[in-house]
Amino acid sequence: MVKEYFEHNYLTNTSDEKVLYIHIPYCVRKCKYCVCQSNVMAEKTEIRKYIEEVVLHQLAEYTDLLGKVKIDQLYIGGGTPTILSIDELNNIFEAIPGFEAIPLKCIEASPETLTNEHIELFVKKNFSFVSIGVQSLDKAICKKQNRYHVSKEELIKLSQRLLQTGIYFNFDLICFMDKGDVRDLPQFSDDLTFVMKECRPSSITIHQLQQTMFTCEKTAMLQEVIKKAMLQSEEYQCVNSLLQEEDVYNDTVFQAEYRLACRDYSFSHYMWNKYAALPVKGYDILSVGYTEFIHTISNAGSIFYSPGENKIKRVKFNSYIYDDFERIRKEKGFIV
Repeated sequence: MVKEYFEHNYLTNTSDEKVLYIHIPYCVRKCKYCVCQSNVMAEKTEIRKYIEEVVLHQLAEYTDLLGKVKIDQLYIGGGTPTILSIDELNNIFEAIPGFEAIPLKCIEASPETLTNEHIELFVKKNFSFVSIGVQSLDKAICKKQNRYHVSKEELIKLSQRLLQTGIYFNFDLICFMDKGDVRDLPQFSDDLTFVMKECRPSSITIHQLQQTMFTCEKTAMLQEVIKKAMLQSEEYQCVNSLLQEEDVYNDTVFQAEYRLACRDYSFSHYMWNKYAALPVKGYDILSVGYTEFIHTISNAGSIFYSPGENKIKRVKFNSYIYDDFERIRKEKGFIV
């Protein structure tokens, strides 16, 4: 039933962009704040089995469909996709019909597992976007959250390597990781300023720690930190928010992410809106990599299914989320 539905929708709905999402649910360690569908890898054979029996098997189920439609975006998330070797990643790429022709290819990475060989592969395969979870440059905070700590020297070296490739690369930063309140803002401000001035990633995505209390006061003060940082590094613009006082309430309720970019301001992918965890109209998303315990989400139009359950359910898309994102980008002169 699910397969037939996706085949019908993908072939008949020409207005929505087609997204193929591939989930890699393994990490070297489990960060204490993590809310993703991920597990710590037990042994390398576990990953190989997952790739062969889950990812490649599910891609094979949709080979005919993927060969008939134009896929607009590929997004590989996790977990930590760069926990895979380049051969394992290549096996996945080769199983996707029309892989080379997909115009927008995105992948997530960790500084703990991202190697020069990975970067060379992404360049060779014409990847558009690599998102790297830096989160904090404070060693004590990273230890507290069971997070790999990347030194400033390492991060500069990685940034220089990526800048040479021309790939649009993003660094994730998380605020309120230590005390969970405004006392964390000076450290976060220092991290943000360093990343802007010394690393110059194409974009920086700023989150609040999910396990802390979201308050309007904290959101407003975080906005002020961001605006001050942009004054010091004027090439960066916030591409998904106007950072206005009247937005603070919604940004708190919907747990907004702020994206600062210093190049290609018009760049976006299907999770680029301000409230990335909420469903947004305009995309048909087919997800691969689900198991009995890992439930990724696919949607098409106003329908999604919970993989593994073989049930189709209806989900209400909030048009405000898309419309507001479109309004912001138009107001800033970006292409939507």
